[in-house]
Amino acid sequence: MSRNIYSSIYKFEHTGLIPRYQTIAKYHEDLDIVVIQYTKTVNFDAYNWNLSEIMYNRIMKNRRK
Repeated sequence: MSRNIYSSIYKFEHTGLIPRYQTIAKYHEDLDIVVIQYTKTVNFDAYNWNLSEIMYNRIMKNRRK
């Protein structure tokens, strides 16, 4: 069910960056869930984006346990 809802909006993955916010949204077929992360940022440095990806991966690692 999550897949049907999400695929009507995105093609299973979407990332974005606008002033002060960045997002990661992905459908995980093995869990049949969509995980969306919103992160408040202060600039467009790659450092912030990398931290956001690290946090997202930790969330998914914990979710799969």
